[in-house]
Amino acid sequence: MIAVGVGVLTGMVVPAVIGVCLLRLVTRSEGWARLTFELPVGLALGLGVTGALSFLGFVISDRPTVLLELGLLFALLWARRRTDAPALLPPERSPGGWRRTAGAAALVIVGAAAVVWASEAWTMDHGAWDAWDFWNMRARFLYRAGEGWERAFAETLHWAHPHYPPLWPSAVARGFALAGHESTWVPRAMGLVFTVATVALLAATVTRARGAAQGTLAALTLVATPFFVRHGASQYADVPIAFFFLATFAFMAWHDEARSGRGFMVLAGLSASLALLTKNEGAIVLVGVIASRAWIAGRRGGRARLWREATAFGAGALPGAGLWLLFKLSYAHTAVNYDFFVPDPVFHHGVGPMEFLTTQLNDPVRWRGMATAWGRWILDFDDGWPVPLALGLAVYAAVMGRTARPPLGVAGALAIWALILSLAFVAWSRWEIVDHMDALQRLMIQLLPTALLGFFLTVRAPFEIPDDRR
Repeated sequence: MIAVGVGVLTGMVVPAVIGVCLLRLVTRSEGWARLTFELPVGLALGLGVTGALSFLGFVISDRPTVLLELGLLFALLWARRRTDAPALLPPERSPGGWRRTAGAAALVIVGAAAVVWASEAWTMDHGAWDAWDFWNMRARFLYRAGEGWERAFAETLHWAHPHYPPLWPSAVARGFALAGHESTWVPRAMGLVFTVATVALLAATVTRARGAAQGTLAALTLVATPFFVRHGASQYADVPIAFFFLATFAFMAWHDEARSGRGFMVLAGLSASLALLTKNEGAIVLVGVIASRAWIAGRRGGRARLWREATAFGAGALPGAGLWLLFKLSYAHTAVNYDFFVPDPVFHHGVGPMEFLTTQLNDPVRWRGMATAWGRWILDFDDGWPVPLALGLAVYAAVMGRTARPPLGVAGALAIWALILSLAFVAWSRWEIVDHMDALQRLMIQLLPTALLGFFLTVRAPFEIPDDRR
């Protein structure tokens, strides 16, 4: 047990240092911010980077290799010495009495969330269904298979979604290798890291722009959402991709706040590419991010701003996007008997793909089913969060009012995501659409932290100094 713990901790050290170095290229933390923000967010970002490098290690040498990680680490340590980064958090401006009250509330809410997370984690040693069915299963395959690791993505394992991107199982397989065996503590610990890091990143980003009062409210809103906390213990890839979605927009918000430099946009591109390598939904959100941010940059700053942001974002995204393209072209397979989306055999017997799609899109039952599924998951109280959360935020926005700060493009990106996703379900899904769209509960959780970021950056904060007095 002690040896396993040492192995798990060892597997966290290099990612933590890599992630912290990346953050220190663009910002500087002091005091408690180093423990409450820099460490968890840096560790999660580093786990994403080392997960991607682990897959590259499989491609190069049929196993995860620390040489790639150490090379990146030394490069970052060298670059850090040449950087004079600005401070992360602004001076505190909320009253001391409010801070004490908020601290007490935070202890209660975070304590309850910790109990919920621990209960779920201990109940499901190997994670929830999708975790043991294919995420952890693929990690075990990668860990055991040696030179035959490519078969983890073969069409034979059609039920395990062999076309799903490799970052999460590669990261878990790396943890298995460092722990010395397939310890259930590896995916549990990684799930906890991403859960905590998502809350920490949301709090720090809102605090940076709107003050500690608003940042605390944003973080506690996310922590008080039961499904988010429970899902953090599921060992699924949904909370990691939620973190990378949030990080993409958080670094964009930091870029807008700094109003200079390109480092934040580079990290935004890196985060978007890590989302791309985590789940297929990353591709949809990447389209939304690029489209919405390009519109904002072109409208607010013309071609010069658009070019600066696009080149910086592209520089950060290029390595991960290239690795994703390598995976999709060389290793991912869609099985012949695949039962999720449409495979080639469906088009036999004289029915081609365009005829099939036309039939699907012209079927009013599918459109009604799509609307029914959206309504079900937005209005459903089974998980205890959608409607109460929306009503609470609406009341808060009505009381506080809207800030004059420019938008991040969150609303546009999420609207594009919802449109593309809905069209994909209607046009391409083989299943009865209401059943298939049960996946919306997880997809909504993936985007909840980002949606909360956009909301709390848009709504005026308590104790906020008006823009005209700054």
